[in-house]
Amino acid sequence: VDRYSILDPTICQTNICTRRSIKSFHKAKKYFSDQQSIKRQKTETDVTKNKQNGKKEELAAKKENKENQSEAPDGVEDTVGVVCVDSCGNLTCTTSSGGSVFKYSGRLGQCCTHGAGSYSTPTCGIVTTGNGEQIINKLLAVTVANKLSHCDNPCGVLDDCFVEGEQRMCGFLAVQLEGDGRATVHAQHTLTNMVIGFQSGTMEKPVVRVVSSHAPVFIQTVQL
Repeated sequence: VDRYSILDPTICQTNICTRRSIKSFHKAKKYFSDQQSIKRQKTETDVTKNKQNGKKEELAAKKENKENQSEAPDGVEDTVGVVCVDSCGNLTCTTSSGGSVFKYSGRLGQCCTHGAGSYSTPTCGIVTTGNGEQIINKLLAVTVANKLSHCDNPCGVLDDCFVEGEQRMCGFLAVQLEGDGRATVHAQHTLTNMVIGFQSGTMEKPVVRVVSSHAPVFIQTVQL
């Protein structure tokens, strides 16, 4: 039922499957089943249209599809993380998350766990996203902060937080102060993609990047 519980065996499957989550699952299943049915009906309608060269059948099919379409299932909003550096060089960060799909009532994610969802030092601020249980177990934000300050290969920081073969579904965005009015923006993940954006006082407009799974590491130094 839940993609996180399937990937992470430490999550109890039965506790996640509440009556409410099961009801939501069947609602989602009906919605996607209806979408497939609508797609098949559209294909059949297109064939009929080409044979008869008319528009009445097409309009009728579109109207019927619209009436029979199920309401889309309730979704979960994505994680939003922010790292800020003021004009005096003070650094802070915070995160907000929509949680996990079909989550058990009362579940607490990484955002409210210090050192997991976000963490900052005088020279580095980190926010995380992904599977809350994995992030909390690793205290990912503080772990990444410690590794970034002592590693020779920043591109492998996220991999160094896990042992070989361990399931991982997470990512982070970090801002490191380099001195001389410069900062390094560092993003890395193991997700499908992660969208980041940043802007400094010397930049005319913000930079937005989609960090895909094909190139899951982004590092750029900017002038503050």
